[in-house]
Amino acid sequence: MITDSEAAELYEARVKYDGTPTNVSFVGTSFQPDFVWLKDRGNTYHHILQDSVRGVNSKLTSDGTYEENNSAELSLSYGQITSFDSNGFTLGNGTIQTNTNGNSYVAWCWKAGGNSNTYNVDDTGYSTASDAGLSSANGTTLNGASVNTEAGFSIINYETNINGDNRPAHGLTQEPELIIFKPYDTSSLGWYVMTKKIDGSLDFLFLNTRDAKIDTANNEFINSTHFRTSLGTSWGSVIAYCFHSVDGYQKIGSYTSNASVKITTGFEPRWIMIKYTGGTNDWWIMDTSRYDGSTGSHGGKLVKPYLEANENFSEQSVANGSVEFVSDGFYPTNFYNSNGVLYLAIA
Repeated sequence: MITDSEAAELYEARVKYDGTPTNVSFVGTSFQPDFVWLKDRGNTYHHILQDSVRGVNSKLTSDGTYEENNSAELSLSYGQITSFDSNGFTLGNGTIQTNTNGNSYVAWCWKAGGNSNTYNVDDTGYSTASDAGLSSANGTTLNGASVNTEAGFSIINYETNINGDNRPAHGLTQEPELIIFKPYDTSSLGWYVMTKKIDGSLDFLFLNTRDAKIDTANNEFINSTHFRTSLGTSWGSVIAYCFHSVDGYQKIGSYTSNASVKITTGFEPRWIMIKYTGGTNDWWIMDTSRYDGSTGSHGGKLVKPYLEANENFSEQSVANGSVEFVSDGFYPTNFYNSNGVLYLAIA
């Protein structure tokens, strides 16, 4: 089991910051992140997703299907992370999306396997995928990887082959329970979410839409070493973020509940992304760094502010729809108390 201090250093920090007119060396983390998700809290700017595997000059957004660095808002002139640093990251000077003077932002940071070489596992870099133990199947080529086996998180960049039967290695020590991926060479394809946690079968959702889940045929799969996507289709380059539960630290699950029933995770969450999979509901993100001190009916942290991964909306707050974070789980919002709610919770 991972301790609280290890979890804090190992995987994620949730810190607010204000944009400044100079370059910012962001020191809110005690590790060098490999994946950073940024959002302006007060404006309708895109969510900005960057990772060390694709590099600092590569931007995507969760709220659209734009290809990498495409559209005016995602162009590099609109700002981005310019380096991943030992204690955080550095932002470009006075940039609209990520660093405007006086604006309030939130950044969620994940530590994967480092970025000392093309293929990285647990802070050791390798020049080839085979040396890193990342042997994909069926001719699938890995362009790069960063894997944190202890945290149950990996970043996999792979090239789809000509017949579309792609089987990249995920690098983790067990089967991922949640894979979020985007073919980033095209704007015709959005963000896919693969999981078996809703009903036991493999389902797909779309991070950039409110759509309900869809059942897959038997063509795609996730197993202990590989996953398969896009059977029969060549999608170009794909970035994938893979997660599995870690006792005391990270939980992927689903529930059928109402707001008076606790969802047990085994730890007090500090960050939750949640989606009702049976209907057209948004992907809500809530965290305790934006917590205003309110207490819920069960004595926990009543977290009111939320952002929506599938929308560029500014931060919203619904008092009666808040999630209450308690010592061993959470009580869901009144808006997310239905059958088949998927969540990713992190301590």
